[in-house]
Amino acid sequence: MKGRCFRSFLYLVGHRAKVGWERPFNIAVVGERGILKKVIVYPASHLYYQSVLPAVKSALLNGHIDDIYLMIDEDEYPGWLPDNVHTINVAKQLWFKREECPNYRNDFSFICLVRVALAKYFPDLDRILSLDADTIITGDLTELWDLDLTDYYLAGVPEVLLSEHLGRPYINAGMSMFNLAKIRQDHLDDHMIEDLNNTWYQWVEQDCINTNCIDHVLPLSSTYNASQFTAPVADPKILHFAFTPGWEQREIVKHYRAMEWPYAGS
Repeated sequence: MKGRCFRSFLYLVGHRAKVGWERPFNIAVVGERGILKKVIVYPASHLYYQSVLPAVKSALLNGHIDDIYLMIDEDEYPGWLPDNVHTINVAKQLWFKREECPNYRNDFSFICLVRVALAKYFPDLDRILSLDADTIITGDLTELWDLDLTDYYLAGVPEVLLSEHLGRPYINAGMSMFNLAKIRQDHLDDHMIEDLNNTWYQWVEQDCINTNCIDHVLPLSSTYNASQFTAPVADPKILHFAFTPGWEQREIVKHYRAMEWPYAGS
């Protein structure tokens, strides 16, 4: 059974396993002219604005983040946002077309597919942290800035079962630190765009990223992506509710949804 199809099978049978990639690493985001800048990008269609707001508020309050970008499907966000929360209308992208791309599954597929093209959207950034909308940041991410990604396209947290099955780290793309400089240098973004337009993937851009970044992935501790797919960890700094029924009704999510907008790093 192919790796990208194996994930569903493993979880259906309730298999449990452990992998040996549990070790702490750091995340560095380097901005224009070498100035350190911590930037997060989230996918956010207009149908899920209320879902992503708790994630953004938690990042501003706890993560000590400089700027946040929402990849949306309209020209303007309909509500108020802090000055350091920005939007980009990715509905105008031309790389993925419904009638041509085998990974275009629904009206909003492009919002996740463009994750492989972040180097094009952020030409002045060397690195960027990409998070799913169903995440909550619970701790200061300052300690993650020192990561050396010189030889890596990205850093992320391995999924336990698929990593064991494949014999190598298979990263859950719900949290990915992309080395945009290296991706641009090697034209990896162009290659992944072409790949997604020609190869069907079970887990879409996540499979594509893992396939094209083999041997250039730096595994991180589950501290930075605590989910049902990653190894257990006692004190996570990023909670990820991937495929968790009723996650929006969790008390921690409701807490951040109800709170007023915090100032970054407050």
